[in-house]
Amino acid sequence: MCAESIVAVQQMSHGESNPLNIGYVANLHYSLLPATLGAFRKLYPTVALNLFDMTRSEQYLALESHRIDLGFVGLPPNLSDHNLLSESVAHDTIVVAVPAGHPLVTKPHIMLVDLRPMFFISMSDQTHPGDKKWLLETCQGAGFSGSILQEAGDETTALRFVAHGLGVSLVPAQLAALPHEGVAFLPLFPALTRASNIAWRADNLSKPLKDYIQIVKSISRSMWPPAAIRSVHPAKSSSALTTARGSDARLSC
Repeated sequence: MCAESIVAVQQMSHGESNPLNIGYVANLHYSLLPATLGAFRKLYPTVALNLFDMTRSEQYLALESHRIDLGFVGLPPNLSDHNLLSESVAHDTIVVAVPAGHPLVTKPHIMLVDLRPMFFISMSDQTHPGDKKWLLETCQGAGFSGSILQEAGDETTALRFVAHGLGVSLVPAQLAALPHEGVAFLPLFPALTRASNIAWRADNLSKPLKDYIQIVKSISRSMWPPAAIRSVHPAKSSSALTTARGSDARLSC
């Protein structure tokens, strides 16, 4: 038997014949995702590992159709609508994006309630399900009703709307790494964080997937120790790699 056939048989005997396909949102998970890939490659050097840049809604569709095994979906999914399991693996620090010349830029401390009179830019439910609900609940938790003027299909568009003066936006601090001419990112006091989740199909029994989930959880705990996290969440709410946009974008490791 040739060496290639022996390897193939060994892979099949360990349930390793299929690649591991992972969806993620570009511009988020800068530190977590790359670290997990290296650890997985050491454990499964012969398993193909494919990355797909997708919006959250694209990831849910891909999970439903078995096109990906796991998604870095961000906000917790509505598990009642999908055959999914989910777990929080990160905590994103949330900042407020404002036009560069906005009066808030000169304030030493910015609280959520300072945003009461302003219009908000929200991510669209079509691409980022749950974002609008999280925003409105966050505002309600601070004692006011948020007014959403505009929705954006992606983070770059949201920042462009902010730069044009259409409103302010609550975004993960990692987005400051994107080109953002005309936009200032301001920290909130007290600090606001949001849980970020992974999701996978409950009926996916792949051993490489199971082990990858454990890798993500282990590395996440080392990056975000529970004692070091101070979260500010609305009462009823829980809750980047940069590549070209689009669900067809794919990296192979």
